[in-house]
Amino acid sequence: MFHIKLVVEPKYIIVKGGTDVVLPCSLSTKENVESKVFDWRKVAQKDDGLKEVFMYEKGFHYNNGRPGQSEEFKGRVSHFEDELKHGNASIIIRNKKEADSEVYTCHFPRLHQMVHLKLFVVAPEPDINIIDATDDGVLLQFEVRGAASKPRVEWQDRDGNKLPAEDPQVSERGDGYHITLQTTVTKTGCCRCVVTQEETNRRTHAEIYVAIIGRAVIKVQGGADVVLPCSLSTKENIEFKLFDWKKVAQKDDGLKEVFLYDSGIHYNNGRGGQSEQFKG
Repeated sequence: MFHIKLVVEPKYIIVKGGTDVVLPCSLSTKENVESKVFDWRKVAQKDDGLKEVFMYEKGFHYNNGRPGQSEEFKGRVSHFEDELKHGNASIIIRNKKEADSEVYTCHFPRLHQMVHLKLFVVAPEPDINIIDATDDGVLLQFEVRGAASKPRVEWQDRDGNKLPAEDPQVSERGDGYHITLQTTVTKTGCCRCVVTQEETNRRTHAEIYVAIIGRAVIKVQGGADVVLPCSLSTKENIEFKLFDWKKVAQKDDGLKEVFLYDSGIHYNNGRGGQSEQFKG
């Protein structure tokens, strides 16, 4: 006779909020569990006992009439009915929330077997974009999509100082909260957007380096000369590098070649290909 064990692999699961997750549990013998009893519970964060996640007993469970499921899991949990005959008692929890982070137990009471696994739900990473460059600086925006609960968001500099920003734009959609926050940067440096889940104090962040050299927008009068600034932040030697200035065409006729430099060879000393309007 085989000794039956419960198998949980992996025992630590990390997922982003708003996504679905499978909590694995199966019998080592892979024998049919359609006529058995298994019970999934969540260890409560406070002293209020275990939370009922999903209970199955010979085909009777929380999704077909059984009462007793904890309110926070109603309509979010299901099992793999076709896999029961192979000993699979795993469940899937949809639209994971920060509050779902905790230890879970899978219990087969009549087999006197119980296993534990730890679930970590992290906030989705923010996405940073440069929206515009003006005389006032560079306008940055970050967006958080699908946060399971409404987070606190802010812009910071590299030292953690809060940067001035407009009020965040918040909308609640089917996959969670969507938040955007903008700031205007006027100095060269690293900017960090920080997302904090209030209920768990977990943080995620993303960074962008902004180099502001002179004005982002240059205004001159016709007939005057103008310098278009561009340099490496490291100030390293570029005599033997390649760089190419182009003008975005006003019509659908491609980019205009302004100035191409390649290890000392350029449009003013023999290189061909410069657009007519910029020759000389």
